[in-house]
Amino acid sequence: HLAAPGNLENAQPLVSLVTCDHPDLAHLPAQLFGETLLVPDLTTARRLAAQAPGLRFITAQGELLEPDGTLTVGAHHAGTGILS
Repeated sequence: HLAAPGNLENAQPLVSLVTCDHPDLAHLPAQLFGETLLVPDLTTARRLAAQAPGLRFITAQGELLEPDGTLTVGAHHAGTGILS
């Protein structure tokens, strides 16, 4: 599970920001975001990923760094690509 907050400065567990009011689904935020940290930028995400393998990082800009190093950049906008 997530490392102690002091070990990952500038990172906030995403699960602490997401709630579900439906009692039957209250467990979903932890299942979906339990190993994901919100960080200010990609530089911070990469630095912390080296310190905490196995965690996912999402930046304030929407970049998602997966534990395997896969990077998803920003939001997808249908109709704005080359083949639209």
